[in-house]
Amino acid sequence: MSFISEIGSSPLNGKVLGGTETHASHSAAQSAGGQDQSGSFSQIFAAALQRSTQSDLSSAYASFGYQSAGRMTDPAATMEGLLQSAMGSGEISEIETALFMLCSLMQSGGDNGFNPVLDILATLLSGLKTGKDELKKSVLGSEFSPYVLSVIDTGVFKSPIPPVLSETGAAIVPEEAWKPVSPAFVSNETDRSPERLRQVIDQFGVETSIRYQPYKRGGDTYCNIFLWDVTSALGCEIPHFVDPDTGLPRRYPDIKGAVELNAVATEDWLVRYGPKFGWREVNALTAQNYANQGKPAVTTAGDIGHVQVVCPSGDYNYDPVRGVTVAQSGARNTGYAYLSGVYSGSVMNKVRYFVHE
Repeated sequence: MSFISEIGSSPLNGKVLGGTETHASHSAAQSAGGQDQSGSFSQIFAAALQRSTQSDLSSAYASFGYQSAGRMTDPAATMEGLLQSAMGSGEISEIETALFMLCSLMQSGGDNGFNPVLDILATLLSGLKTGKDELKKSVLGSEFSPYVLSVIDTGVFKSPIPPVLSETGAAIVPEEAWKPVSPAFVSNETDRSPERLRQVIDQFGVETSIRYQPYKRGGDTYCNIFLWDVTSALGCEIPHFVDPDTGLPRRYPDIKGAVELNAVATEDWLVRYGPKFGWREVNALTAQNYANQGKPAVTTAGDIGHVQVVCPSGDYNYDPVRGVTVAQSGARNTGYAYLSGVYSGSVMNKVRYFVHE
């Protein structure tokens, strides 16, 4: 069994680091000037972050009751040994565990050696009832490199990569499919309505834009690109480029080592990684209801390699015979169609639906 599956939500104890044993006699809540800050997650983190930024990692360890034999030269190996040796003691809380790993990740430079702990961190932090927003603000306002901060933002907080907004009043839609669009209209979980969703979809001109024109280079179509563009503007990106090891979104020009997702791989990503980014699988009725409320909903048909955006229906109802209403790029580009106008009945039965808040 791997250390990731073994740790679950077990907290760390204060036993091993660099071969030195020490008892965790001081909690992180007492690390800043000896004052009890246990009621404020953001204050606990701020103290640890300051130590990690201003000196080496040993100071951050000390703030959690650890002592280091020296500077950590192999962060990933030390972290694995620490986790394996520290399970089950209950001496340090889950919050402190998360902070400890986060400080280690930031100090390491965000190297790939820490990819395995991203999901652990995300799980720990997702269970917090208070303090998560303050923590995120503290992290993203720190002086670590943009690369490290982006790793933490997308890998730990599961934040979408925000699009660069157009300042012209109209979306900037490059012909090159690998380049991100710059939308003029965006939406997020606090700004959903059917009118806004329609506005976000329509700005890209799927029926006329050369970006989505099929067969420009042979047998190429661009359903996955249109899906990427719309969901990015909706603040819930279904990415085109991802890290092959973690599934984290990547964005041009930072795509060295990334893989591109075609329509089939996009469905695989939604199934494997989608829940970590707020996507969940539903039935057709739920997908249409979400779109009718202005919430993101998409379809996939992995067998034939096609994806679509579910859009608000004209009468705000769901027709089980004609299916959901969609906007799509593909062999046929359309801003509005019933699913039955795109697929045969046998294919419609294989379509999968995913929604986001």
